[in-house]
Amino acid sequence: AVETYFPLMKDGDINRDLMSFSKLYLDEIVGTIVDRWMDAPLGDFLDAIDATDIELKRPVREDVEWLVDCLLRSTRGFLLLYNYLSATNRSLLDLMTLSNEGLFKDVVDNFKRYFLCDAPDVVMQRLKVMVEKIEIDSDGENANESDDEKEYDKREGKETEEAELWENQDEFGYRETVLDKIAAVFDPEFAHSSLVRAYSALKDVVDPLDTPHNAASMRYGPWARAILRQLPRMSPDKEELPDFPSVVYKFAHACENDPNNRVAIMYLLPDYQSKLDARNATIRARHEKGGIKMETVKEMITKCRPTADYAHLRKEPIHEYQTIAMPINLREYQKELVEKANTGENTVIVAPTGSGKTVVAAQIMRHHVMQRKAANKPYRMIMVVPKIPLVEQQLKQLHQYMSDVVYSTYIHGDMVFEGQGKVDKVLCAELIVMTAQILINLLESVRKGERLFVSDMTMLILDECHHCCSNHPYAQLMSIIRGWEHPSKPQIVGLTASLGVGKDGTLQEDSAYDHVVSLLARMTATSISTVVMHEKELQTHVQLPVDDIKDVRRSMGSDPPFTAQLRNFMNEINKSIRDRLREMAGLSNDSGAIIPKSLVLTKVNYDETEKYGGRIDAIKQAIVPMKDGMEKAHLNMALDILKVCNMAWAMNDLLESSAVWLMMKNEMNTLRQEGNPTHPSIIQFYSNYSNSLESCRNLEDDCDMLRALRTELTNQMRRNRHSKVIIFVSTREMSKALSDYINERKEQLELGTRECDFIISSKARGVGTVSSHPLIRKLHSISSETTNWQCSWRLLWQRKDWMCPSAISSSSTT
Repeated sequence: AVETYFPLMKDGDINRDLMSFSKLYLDEIVGTIVDRWMDAPLGDFLDAIDATDIELKRPVREDVEWLVDCLLRSTRGFLLLYNYLSATNRSLLDLMTLSNEGLFKDVVDNFKRYFLCDAPDVVMQRLKVMVEKIEIDSDGENANESDDEKEYDKREGKETEEAELWENQDEFGYRETVLDKIAAVFDPEFAHSSLVRAYSALKDVVDPLDTPHNAASMRYGPWARAILRQLPRMSPDKEELPDFPSVVYKFAHACENDPNNRVAIMYLLPDYQSKLDARNATIRARHEKGGIKMETVKEMITKCRPTADYAHLRKEPIHEYQTIAMPINLREYQKELVEKANTGENTVIVAPTGSGKTVVAAQIMRHHVMQRKAANKPYRMIMVVPKIPLVEQQLKQLHQYMSDVVYSTYIHGDMVFEGQGKVDKVLCAELIVMTAQILINLLESVRKGERLFVSDMTMLILDECHHCCSNHPYAQLMSIIRGWEHPSKPQIVGLTASLGVGKDGTLQEDSAYDHVVSLLARMTATSISTVVMHEKELQTHVQLPVDDIKDVRRSMGSDPPFTAQLRNFMNEINKSIRDRLREMAGLSNDSGAIIPKSLVLTKVNYDETEKYGGRIDAIKQAIVPMKDGMEKAHLNMALDILKVCNMAWAMNDLLESSAVWLMMKNEMNTLRQEGNPTHPSIIQFYSNYSNSLESCRNLEDDCDMLRALRTELTNQMRRNRHSKVIIFVSTREMSKALSDYINERKEQLELGTRECDFIISSKARGVGTVSSHPLIRKLHSISSETTNWQCSWRLLWQRKDWMCPSAISSSSTT
């Protein structure tokens, strides 16, 4: 007998659980229809969703996605789709219905109970409150609101008072489930590693679209759906709790560790924290009943626990980088840097990149070890670094100088601990490098077997300590240490190349002074250790960066022809969608989405390309929950066109208009072919603007920024034929375009025969996800003789073992 967990019919009607779960196979259903386009009953499909006025002549994937999405929300449409798949792709239908897979019934039932229930109204109410609190920095643009905007705000306030609970029901009568909501917001990139630790079977569920290498599409839906549909197929825990199923809490825990995914928890478990506490209490009670007592911390340990008492817990073999310890021979300026730390004083060491702060830290640690050994006192030193890639890198460097006096190890959040807990790993070592959040978790744990005490550290070194501000984990860590009421606190040593001037970036002396004093107070540091007496020696060993800022201002006056045409086109697109976006800023609108007012009511300044691009992305994210698929596709297309225009606007500040036009034309052709060729803005572009923009491309002289850059490059090569240069630009597209421009004019720019390469990260937000290996190869190519020049899109990679002698940052301001 065939066992089907999601049958077609349930309680005499189409099974809504099946409809919701089937959405996770949208990409495969679309692929089936596209591959068998001539056999698909398109007329019946369109009739089922009351869209007979729509013509689908070609298998454009975006159009088919819209069609399938509508069918999956209509009972009549879903029935047609089910019968179609039954005849054309039975194996896919079996996956959608979980047929005959031998799954764990309890896991599937719990998945239905939590993921396939109605999306709770309370979540929508909480989101409304959050939206009202969202503030987008508009540089005071709201201060000059027009009368229309003030009247809009007044009317909106009245709507808010009269608003009723939002009904989570779309035009086809389909009520969205928690799974639907989670699938719309779930970002798999950052949660994937946490989920793999919880479910090892998910390690093979990779991004179907290979997003890191196709970052321009920025489509995470297929990857998210591929992960979510595996959840009911997972195995339960050995000690499954009926009221707290693992399929729910493991997923919630993975989302909790990533700020981008915490909204998913709001849908799944609105009262997550209280339920988590209840679950932990149940686990403790069960273990204690079974004779496994999970002891909580009842008393503070106020003295350092000796590593010798825990040496038997050491699990690691000799490090692969284990070598005979290198002697430390400090230069005179380095001796000046260690003076205060070697007296036991809490201090911040400020020295430029390349001055050997790691060697300085190693000497301070060795001195600390020798002093503690001479006094027959235990010791344990922890170095905290801000990012995971730096953990092992720092340990390797320290180990070169410390291997003969300490047992060292490292810990970070991506590690899997088998047979050895984090606390055991810390207590058995004398030197540990870790990330700040791991240390915070250990210091705040309520479980005796997972608790580390402030007194267990005799020295704490904060690498890149300028991060110790605001809500950074460094600041939270130091707050815990300052609050420790016992005298056995660790010595604090900070390392940084610059203390900074504060969050506001002002160069006012008083503000910078207050920032530095506040930083020292947070770190309980009584001094700053910097080079004063031996500055000349420092300069002979460290190539200090020289900032030579050339102010290149735009020519005043009216827009050049190309820019003027681009502005007119962008204005018309904005005008066509403005009213609808403003309607969606109201809490009582019927679209299913709420757009923060600040995104649609503040004035637009096209010159602020980064800010404007961020606004477009924020609006695209805000309209994800829209119920009307056709309207959402229409708005998304308009926003995508604006993104292309914004990209062109930014590039036109640095590149020739002909190069900018070539990029823009290619991008618009792609949108027309892969999107909706009948979209009004597409038609408007090709009817009214394409020819005029192309005719303007050669009318403009080189922009001021490009002329200044050419002059700088040529002069640099004349000064030194072996120059190595990195040019930083503001967008990924500009990175490649500028690289091509330089390669085409190598002779004119006197750059020799070597190629100009470019580096980009793969994501437009945060740290890029390009793996380190190709990145390192490109970085080191400029250190060899293969590359003289590289253009980089705001490279956010931190490495302490690589330097480039020359860097040019190209940016524009109004």
